[in-house]
Amino acid sequence: MEKQLFNNTLSIITKEETVKTLSHHIISNTGVLEAVNPFPGYYSSNFITSESKPETLFILLSEKVTLEFFYRRLYNIEKKAKFEFSAALAELKFNNKEYNAIRIFNLETYDSIIKLEEYLIEEGFKLRKSLNIDSEALIHIKKFCNLELVDGVYYSSDNSHFVYFNVENSISWKEFEVVAQKIRHNYLGNNFDAGLGVIFHHNKVEDVVRIYSKDLTKEDLNKLKEMFQNEIS
Repeated sequence: MEKQLFNNTLSIITKEETVKTLSHHIISNTGVLEAVNPFPGYYSSNFITSESKPETLFILLSEKVTLEFFYRRLYNIEKKAKFEFSAALAELKFNNKEYNAIRIFNLETYDSIIKLEEYLIEEGFKLRKSLNIDSEALIHIKKFCNLELVDGVYYSSDNSHFVYFNVENSISWKEFEVVAQKIRHNYLGNNFDAGLGVIFHHNKVEDVVRIYSKDLTKEDLNKLKEMFQNEIS
């Protein structure tokens, strides 16, 4: 089994989630949203409460920033922070409007949000004022990831619950939703979440499907890969 490593691969993942205004543990009148169910296709009995660990947060920005600006400032923040977190640039669309944001993942406690916002402000990010939101949002996340390619499937070296496989054609989110729903109905169980993506590496652009699951075997993944590739082709 030959492995190929693709480190620092730029990915853009598109997905749809319900987001809701977070009103506690934040700087007053700043816009922070929380994903009510971060991986809606994947069945989970975990429900978000104000006492639980935050899953996925979006700190809204009042203006768009470049990848260079973001990663230079993020490097500075990571040196200051006394807590673990992952961050990526994001764009959200809901209520017919688009919003720039920073997606925060793997934050251990809500108590760290204010400090994280303070670091962002110190580094020149302009935070958007609070919005009263409880809505479905179409989300694009831009991030670098480390991948291992094994038998036609990309496995994330950063988080073992994420895998990716390529598809031949580029399709819209609406078209992808129909495909994903069809496959879910023909696949026993709601034990995976699917997102649509593009990855850039070695002067190559690949359209991919991103799968999130804690339960799938390699046989399951190969079956899903075949089903998605057949439907999208």
